[in-house]
Amino acid sequence: FEPMETDNEANSPKDEKATVSNDISLEEVKKNNKESNSANDKPEIDSTLDCDDSKENKDFTNENKVQILHEKEISSDKSLDSQTSLRESNDIKVTLTVDTGGSKVNTVLGFEAVENIYYRTRDISENSELFKILSHHASHNIRSNIAQKKNLPLDRLISLASDDSDEVRNSVVNNEVFQKNATLDQIKNILAKGQSAGESVVSSASYFKKVSTDDIEKAIDELENPGPRLLQYAAQSYDFSTEFIQKFTTHEDADIAATAKETIKNRAEY
Repeated sequence: FEPMETDNEANSPKDEKATVSNDISLEEVKKNNKESNSANDKPEIDSTLDCDDSKENKDFTNENKVQILHEKEISSDKSLDSQTSLRESNDIKVTLTVDTGGSKVNTVLGFEAVENIYYRTRDISENSELFKILSHHASHNIRSNIAQKKNLPLDRLISLASDDSDEVRNSVVNNEVFQKNATLDQIKNILAKGQSAGESVVSSASYFKKVSTDDIEKAIDELENPGPRLLQYAAQSYDFSTEFIQKFTTHEDADIAATAKETIKNRAEY
């Protein structure tokens, strides 16, 4: 996989190589900087790796190499796949290695640093296995970032649709790959859990390729105790039929009823 580039790195000449090991227990990426014309040039290390730049930033030669190693301590390549979507792993470790040519400095990154790195990691097929591994991370923020990736394997993306975290499920709903492949049952399960993910389903009703807006209308009707915000989103949606929205004009919640009336009025005017 290719880690994120800083603005300075994007404008400097260099060769990038991304290698994904056949053994998913080790992910290694090396970024090699070419020799600079100036002896004062230094490698760029993204500030997100450390919140206190004044303490940790050090001078290195222009021959430096930066490696990010990903290590998962598992007994077999299949152990991650055997986990359910609701079981996250605290054993996933991401190590940053700075190689000065003569010596190496290693540090294990905390979850906050990993959140920033993998949010900005390029969404390309070469990083698919890496995304798959990190989709099991114990941090819901990391899983949420990974759930946005189009190159996360579909089976893992579908599994994250049942994640305990609303933030993760919401990222799944807004992923184009999920929208193209989601089934009615998967949509119903997300709606049943409500919160932001359920509201996103309502707001994106017309984006789902395998599920019609009529089916989503019925699924909303069948919900037990749906949240008021979800119903308000439904009442103001231009994806749903006027007949469906008309039901909300007499809703006991004044805001939902007012929203439905406003939507019908706007439709009549246009």
